[in-house]
Amino acid sequence: MKKIKGYIGTYTKESSNGIYSFAYDVLNNTIDLKLEYNCDNPTYLAKNNDLLVSTFTSLDSSGINMFKIKDDTLKNITSFNHRGKGPCHVSVYNNNILFSNYHENRIDKVTCLYDSIISNQIFKRDDKSNVHFHFASKIPNLNKIICTDLGNDEILILDSNTLKLINKIKLKEGKGPRHIAFNKALPIFYLITEKTFEVLVFSYDNLNIRLIESFKPSAKIKENFEGSAIKISPDNRFLYVADRKTNTILLFEIFKNGLLKKIKEYDSLNISSPRDFSISPCGNFIFIGSMLKNKISIFEISKEKGYILKNKLEFNISLPVCIVFK
Repeated sequence: MKKIKGYIGTYTKESSNGIYSFAYDVLNNTIDLKLEYNCDNPTYLAKNNDLLVSTFTSLDSSGINMFKIKDDTLKNITSFNHRGKGPCHVSVYNNNILFSNYHENRIDKVTCLYDSIISNQIFKRDDKSNVHFHFASKIPNLNKIICTDLGNDEILILDSNTLKLINKIKLKEGKGPRHIAFNKALPIFYLITEKTFEVLVFSYDNLNIRLIESFKPSAKIKENFEGSAIKISPDNRFLYVADRKTNTILLFEIFKNGLLKKIKEYDSLNISSPRDFSISPCGNFIFIGSMLKNKISIFEISKEKGYILKNKLEFNISLPVCIVFK
């Protein structure tokens, strides 16, 4: 692979102007970075085939923008707007888009047909205060949606057609469930907690969700936590999680039965506030965004052992949040 291409979502509170595209030339170890779409605070991105979706938040509106990727350019095809503060997370499945709103007690499901939005459904919690939704995604092979309520320490299961609440899993108070990554081969998912920087392993079927394993950070990490991102390698062999307060990346091996073994802890990679990271489709590189240092660092990965190796390249970009690959 000669070039690795993708998009970066940013906060536009400083010098960033929107969504940026990048092309990393692996052979020459150079980066080509350019502004792809000018908009306010496209902080989270999701991609499905040639569809790219981003959140946005401006002074007078917020919501999501939808783009078609064609010939390495983005064409804005439609937008969905709502009043209030903007969403913090977005995911895509089939022709449906889910976005979670941390501040507004809502999860939206937007259904599109070609270039038009044909329906919008909203889920809100009427039985709880302090609701902070941070993630929503369709569960693989099930007609259900899973979402995290960070404020109430709960995982919610919704019917994917009606958005009706059908189940909830209560975690211990103070954990703050944030994001989820699904095992690519088994009915297992991995959850990162924001407030305690733990990794919780769950099995699931059509009726039940069961906690089967959990991992805490090592005793030497004693600061307050802000667990931020969780990703699985393309070959489904390794799990990586990040904490943006302690600037730590944890590496786990994924066994064939879906259980984990923590094998490395990286706390000296010269990153600051890793809000997000992504593993390249070839599995050879990890791109880590440092919000407080306004840069993205590209590290080489050992595909055999999952280890984070040499820092190959760093490039400047204001307040990077989310990285997706083409």
